[in-house]
Amino acid sequence: MHVADNLWAAMAGRAIAIYSTGSYAGEYAVAGSDLDLEVIVSGRLSSTDKATMEQILAKLNDSALVELDVSFHDVREVARPALKYRSKLIRGTDIRDDLDVMTRTYWIRERLHAGYCYK
Repeated sequence: MHVADNLWAAMAGRAIAIYSTGSYAGEYAVAGSDLDLEVIVSGRLSSTDKATMEQILAKLNDSALVELDVSFHDVREVARPALKYRSKLIRGTDIRDDLDVMTRTYWIRERLHAGYCYK
């Protein structure tokens, strides 16, 4: 089963769309590139949802041919520019036109601190 299909099934009707971003979406992936996926869901993920997703992602990473970098976002969150402008729809309904994009200043601040904020 495809990675996106597994994620879609795991979200049990809460997933709205799954997008590929990064090098695979831009068609410049090379050996060693990871697969960046953005899963847009209705509503914030609970701690139970997050634990379930971590278990599913661990299993998917064990069997995937490339490293997976998967992010989950509430549809009400502001979108990163890459999601809004440089992504490819993998599954679901394309809602990019409806997403608000974060400001350039906010995006730069997020990128500067990403190494400290994310595992």
